[in-house]
Amino acid sequence: MIRAILFDMDGVLVDSFDGWLDLINAAAIHFNRSAISRDEFLKVYGQSTQLDVEIFFPDQSVEEVDAYYETQFGLLAQNVKLMPEAKSVVEELIHQGIGTAVITNTGGGLARNILNQVDVRTSHVIGGDEVTHAKPAADMVILACELLGVSARDAVVIGDSRFDIEAAAAAGVRSIGVNGIQGDYSIEDLGTLLEKLAQINEEDLR
Repeated sequence: MIRAILFDMDGVLVDSFDGWLDLINAAAIHFNRSAISRDEFLKVYGQSTQLDVEIFFPDQSVEEVDAYYETQFGLLAQNVKLMPEAKSVVEELIHQGIGTAVITNTGGGLARNILNQVDVRTSHVIGGDEVTHAKPAADMVILACELLGVSARDAVVIGDSRFDIEAAAAAGVRSIGVNGIQGDYSIEDLGTLLEKLAQINEEDLR
């Protein structure tokens, strides 16, 4: 029986691609690096700050880049939009007594600012800078299960990138891919999540 849902944030609960593209290019100017094209960023959207540093800002530390991202939150915020039905789905899960958490490679402080702006509330928000290894490692998934008091079998990760699906698999947690990503299950959008969870619960009872 599914007792906890672990959401990725960017691309699942919020549409933040354009905001992140603006922010990462502002960072490129700040750190005297070359501009980053839309196509370049599309290939890595959703990755950790550690990988941002390795690919785009090799002369900076993760802490420096995360600090810049947080101080320039306004650049990101003006282009962040709530995904359709995200708020209502999260609220319905909470109403049903299902635990909720956000596990995102975005820094934890920045992630909480974003979610506060769009008024999405989950029991826990875990950022990529709050565990030893960000996704695709299992750390965030394991920590979220511990905080919510559930076993791996009773949790599901909802994600839109390979980082999410691989992190779930590494932790022994089932995954639901959204927006064209294939996990153990897949859905077209969050509007069909509750239906998919009911299907999974039926399968578990057989």
